[in-house]
Amino acid sequence: MHCKRLLFAGFCAALLTLTGSCETVGNSSNVTRVYEVKDLVLPLKAGRKPFIPMYSLLVNIVQATQLSQLQKGTYTVRPDARGVLMVKAPAKMQEQVATVLADLRTFAKKQTTERN
Repeated sequence: MHCKRLLFAGFCAALLTLTGSCETVGNSSNVTRVYEVKDLVLPLKAGRKPFIPMYSLLVNIVQATQLSQLQKGTYTVRPDARGVLMVKAPAKMQEQVATVLADLRTFAKKQTTERN
């Protein structure tokens, strides 16, 4: 059991070191990118709520980037409980995902500043 956990931890660490990799599927080119979203989905301080739950973050990303408009099976969005999001989608969609995350961080920072 410990061996499986160690292998999984090593695999996740390798994923985190990736900045992105390309993969060709059929006629479309998809890019897989790993986004660290701890600052959005995990509480910054004990006893506080996260800025946005992971499920809500996923819904926001899919809606804002219109990933659901793509043909089924041409994209994946996989969350990890440690605050990592792995997205496989066309490069144009990846740019939109990065923009959505940047916008959410800007909004979260404003909310935090207003609370203090």
